[in-house]
Amino acid sequence: MKKLIFIFILTLGIISCNSDDEVQDEVQIDISDLIGKWNWISTCGGITGACGYPSEDNYHSIEFRDDSTYIKISNGTLIEESSYSITETSVVDSYKFYKIDFEDGNSTACWVQDDNLSMGGGELWSYYEKIIE
Repeated sequence: MKKLIFIFILTLGIISCNSDDEVQDEVQIDISDLIGKWNWISTCGGITGACGYPSEDNYHSIEFRDDSTYIKISNGTLIEESSYSITETSVVDSYKFYKIDFEDGNSTACWVQDDNLSMGGGELWSYYEKIIE
């Protein structure tokens, strides 16, 4: 009789286990350090490895909004506004990496550390400093 009760309890325990318990919640990506306005401070690389810097007639800023809108203003004129999505993330030491896809099909890599943003890929990278408002 004890064996029968033990088998009944064991069977009940196995049946009551649900595979839903194994489903993990979707991981939420914290992009709060990317959100905001960024002033361009330089672009370096390319074939020569030279760097370009802002001047009175050559400057721009970018903005990542929390509603997935990306804005680029060059010399005071809006030149791009599009939606973006974060498709990859990772953290290495104090750097956060994001792969960003834009609605036009282009993508870019970004590294954020504190108030500094590196954006680009391959041999050409642009560097930005966060605008604290």
